[in-house]
Amino acid sequence: MTSPLLTVCMAIGPKESAEPVHKTIDSLAQQNHGDIELVVKTLDDHLAPEVQQRCLGFQHVTLKLLTGKDQGIYDAFNICMRASRGKYLIYLGCGDRLADAFVVADLAQHATLHPDAPVIYGPVLIEDTNGRIISTFSNAAFHGQRRIFPWRNPCHSQGLIYKREWLIGRPFRTDVGPLADLIHTHEHKVHLNTSWINRPLSIFSIGGISTLRTRRAMQARMRGILENCNNFPFPTFWRLTSRTVCELEFILRK
Repeated sequence: MTSPLLTVCMAIGPKESAEPVHKTIDSLAQQNHGDIELVVKTLDDHLAPEVQQRCLGFQHVTLKLLTGKDQGIYDAFNICMRASRGKYLIYLGCGDRLADAFVVADLAQHATLHPDAPVIYGPVLIEDTNGRIISTFSNAAFHGQRRIFPWRNPCHSQGLIYKREWLIGRPFRTDVGPLADLIHTHEHKVHLNTSWINRPLSIFSIGGISTLRTRRAMQARMRGILENCNNFPFPTFWRLTSRTVCELEFILRK
């Protein structure tokens, strides 16, 4: 069986609802270039029937559904990675979507031009609660333009497409709580190994205010962190550390 070009990995926590999961799946079915693999890891069997039902009839989406226990979202990410067959992987959260119907087609062209790049990085569109695209995540960290936390992954993986053969030997750590994506970017110097693709890769629904440099925006980011912690429980130490990092970034960027 021929391996797909792209695998989309999605972890479903115990408190997720079906509607955002459906939005993610539907965006994969709209792709106009070849087959795409969806690997879903859900805690126990939460929403498993809904995922299976949604994928029925999508001719070019191959579902691999993984159920059972895990140690949190980054362990679920690693489980998805090991089960994947695609040449490239992207991690999408529940409700995140591929930006348009041509993402996989443009990835195929870009990968041909940059075959040795272990990571492809592109813009992530930010959508407010009304479904309007309001901005993009800052790309400065990956272009050497930001001194504060220059190694931080500013888009939490939605804008990173990893070559599977590179990522398989560099799994996410599962002992550092919600900072795992940040630490992964730093430890493996992801920002120094990327090939930039100048087109949006995904859409991230964030509520409309969290990209601003205001106290209200910082509080919105904190709500997002805490929501993630509640959905995929983390030790208290790492919850507090995440809060501290968010506070420091806000203070230093003022």
